[in-house]
Amino acid sequence: MDCCQATRTEPVEVEVPSGGPDGCYRLSRGAADRLQGLCLRPREWYNLRAIHGPSADFIGEKFYSDRGNARTPKSKVVNPRRFPVPKLTEVAADLDRLLEYAGVFTDWKVADALTAHPPEALLAGLISRRQRTANDWFIRRYHTLCNEVLGRRAEEWIRSELREAVTAEQKLAVLKDAWNCLPETEALTAAFSALKSCPLDSRVCNAIFLASLREPRVLDWMEEVVPDLGGSTWDDVASLDDETWGDDRGSAGAMWGDLAAASAFDWARAEKWLAAGPPLSLVALYALNACHSPNVWRVVQEINPHLSAPPTFEQAKATLREYVTADPNPRTERLAKDILDNWDIVTWDSPKRVPAGSPGAFRKKLSEQKKPTRQIIVGPANEGCEPVTKISGAPWWPADLPRPTCEHGHTMAFMAQIRLSDVPGFETHKDSLVSFHYCSRCAYDGNMSWGTQGSNESGCDVSVITEVAARDPDRRGVVAEGTIDPHSVSFRDVMEVPGFEDTMAMYSGVPDDYPQGTDDFDENIYPGLIHVKASKVGGWPSWVNSPRPPAVEPDEQLYFIGQLDWMLGEQTAWGGGGYAYLFLISSDTGALRGALIVDTT
Repeated sequence: MDCCQATRTEPVEVEVPSGGPDGCYRLSRGAADRLQGLCLRPREWYNLRAIHGPSADFIGEKFYSDRGNARTPKSKVVNPRRFPVPKLTEVAADLDRLLEYAGVFTDWKVADALTAHPPEALLAGLISRRQRTANDWFIRRYHTLCNEVLGRRAEEWIRSELREAVTAEQKLAVLKDAWNCLPETEALTAAFSALKSCPLDSRVCNAIFLASLREPRVLDWMEEVVPDLGGSTWDDVASLDDETWGDDRGSAGAMWGDLAAASAFDWARAEKWLAAGPPLSLVALYALNACHSPNVWRVVQEINPHLSAPPTFEQAKATLREYVTADPNPRTERLAKDILDNWDIVTWDSPKRVPAGSPGAFRKKLSEQKKPTRQIIVGPANEGCEPVTKISGAPWWPADLPRPTCEHGHTMAFMAQIRLSDVPGFETHKDSLVSFHYCSRCAYDGNMSWGTQGSNESGCDVSVITEVAARDPDRRGVVAEGTIDPHSVSFRDVMEVPGFEDTMAMYSGVPDDYPQGTDDFDENIYPGLIHVKASKVGGWPSWVNSPRPPAVEPDEQLYFIGQLDWMLGEQTAWGGGGYAYLFLISSDTGALRGALIVDTT
């Protein structure tokens, strides 16, 4: 019997166009009605996603949560609890079922489960599935799993995939997803060859994935290709026309500068490019500028590059002034000034950093930085709306205020609330709550908010609610589906030292055995010293990248009040290896306002 793709038990009676490369949905009449009515059961949604991918009609993130719960059903979902999506523990031992699961869910636990299977069997399974699909999403997913689990054991297959790729974009997609499967020199040569076929005006956008390599050979390649952008082409592409690029940071020069800065850019290279004249000299200025403030690409912001083998400040000042004198214009003058004004950051030679000293001295200095923190221990869901610290579920929200919405009118999902008196240092604030909401709809549409001082600032809300005892809650419960399961909260009190990124910003010459720890959440950062990397209130942030706290005015004070880790929800904006950091900012009047920073790997 030809079985329904959704139920896998009933016969096929209807075909419904899927809008994807894997053909029509082949369904029973009942499943077809549920598909078009946006009321599939979770297991039916899972079965269709495993065949048609996340972009097929009717089953995307706009209509279903990451666990297959219907967001906007046209009619009631029938018995959804009887048809849940499978759990990873249920499929982990069966390689075929596990690979199907890996085509639906992409969190790191899936790759960990795949490592338990023989590499030869895993590779054969991935090749077999690749041969049965033309869906780019699945193809790239299988390449990514090779990269994460198999590495060089899959190199012959990845070579064949490169040979069969037709366009430069297809070849680059294989390389991006399966880079670790090839020797690095071979992968670089293939990338440079494919990039040569890309149009000049999009070449840097296609090349930016090379930034994560931190590879000086990328700079050698840039010396060959960037001069091709000279003359009218460079003037067109790197124009600072506000209508075209928005601002200087969006120019092609800034994009190339970001890539250069991330590729082990050093002063010898900077001098060489400055002497070469435009366009390489302009890229050099942008690269130096990106060493204190990356211009465009988030991947470069996360790398947080700095100039290698720097000269003295006086030497840099003389060189840059000589260049500006030879090529006087507002752009070069501004870039040179920004570089010199931030020279301590460009060279990672901040006067605030002090020598770490011997391991014993370093340990003593770290110990002096201890702060109290309270690790969040999650428990069963708290179904009420009491003004207590809790994760997701129904918030305590005052009846006299509307629930937060973004600029597009979407009602935001409630993520967490913190009773301020639970935060070390705020024990006297017994009548205040900090409430965190996030727009999941905007995130699903690709318009994520990275915080109150990042992209889509209206996509999040951190409200400080005062005089809780004198106000009534709205008792509206959950008004927008979130990406975190609800939990009650208890605490574990700890004295912790700064995390790795804050420590590196404070001390130079740290001992070679710092940091210590065996996994992402190992809190034993140095002998006898703890830094809690999990969800917590108070203490020190566990920055994923370089510290980037919210900016404050001179008369304001910034307080870190907590972080939510990625284990609370893999489908959050910080899922897969990041955090949501919550801050309070106090003015000279004592009033408090909230701020959010989202950071990921």
